[in-house]
Amino acid sequence: MSELKQLIRNFGFESWMLSLTALAAIFIGLLDFVGWLNLSTDQLLQIVVVGIGLLMGAVIAQTSRRASEINELRKLVGVAEITILESRRSFPQHLVQSISKAQRFVLDTALNFELPPSADDPQKQYKQILDKRVRQSDISFRRVEVIFNRERFEKMLRRLLTYEGFEYFIRYYDAPPKAIPLLNMMSFDDEHFYLGGFYPAEPTTEELVVYIRHPEIAQFFRDYWNILWLRAIPLNEGKRIDWAGLKRLALHLGMTESEYDSMVTKLKDEIQREKGQTS
Repeated sequence: MSELKQLIRNFGFESWMLSLTALAAIFIGLLDFVGWLNLSTDQLLQIVVVGIGLLMGAVIAQTSRRASEINELRKLVGVAEITILESRRSFPQHLVQSISKAQRFVLDTALNFELPPSADDPQKQYKQILDKRVRQSDISFRRVEVIFNRERFEKMLRRLLTYEGFEYFIRYYDAPPKAIPLLNMMSFDDEHFYLGGFYPAEPTTEELVVYIRHPEIAQFFRDYWNILWLRAIPLNEGKRIDWAGLKRLALHLGMTESEYDSMVTKLKDEIQREKGQTS
C-alpha cells in the first residue's frame, strides 16, 4: 500500500492522463480481441490496439521508476552538504548555528598545538552557548586531547574543575616525541561534522575548515570517533575527577608535586571566586 501511495505521489496530471489512456487501450483491445466488443473484425488491428496499450503502459512504468529515483536523489541531496569555511570568519558563526541546534551531544578533539587565546576569540559566542547548554543539561560534551605541555595541562584542568558534576567529559593521549600535523574533528549529534586544524601552530594563511553533512559519510566519522575515544585515557568518568591520574600526567610532563598541588589550589580558588561572582 505504501508503494502504491508513493507511485500516486510520483505521478503528475499528464502521467495520470497517459496511464488512463493506456489502460483504456488495453481494456478495449482485449474486449475486442475476445469478441465481447465488436469494433473491428481485423485481428491484426485488434492486436495493434492491445500492443499500443501495453507500450504506453511500459512507458508509464518506466516514467514512474525514474520519478521515484529522482525523488530519492532529491531527498539525498537535500540532507547532504559539504562547505568550505574560513576559520576566523564563516566558521565561528557556523559553529553558533550548530551548537544552537544540537539535540544530544557535541564531540570535540584537540590533537595538535593550540595558539594562546587572543582577546578577540572568534569562537567566544559558540563557547558561551556551549557552556549554557551543558550547565542546563540540554546536551553532553566529550573531548579528546593530546596534552603537550604544562600550559595545555592547566587549561584542561581548569575545564575539569569548571564543569565538575556536569555531562562534560575529557580523555587524553600522551604527546608524541615530536609534534606532527593532525586533523581535528567536531561532531554535532553525529550528523554535522567539521574537519580542520582549527588552531595551527604556525598559520601562514587563512585556515580552512570543512563542514560535512552527509548520511553516507556519517558512519565513517562515527567509527573514527569511537576508536579515538575508547583508546584515550579518561580523566573524569562518572563526572568525578581522577586526581591520581591527573597527578601522574603532571609528573610525566615534568612538573613537581609541589608545582602540581599549587596549580590545583590556585585554579580551585579562581573558579570558586568566579562562581561567587556569578551567583
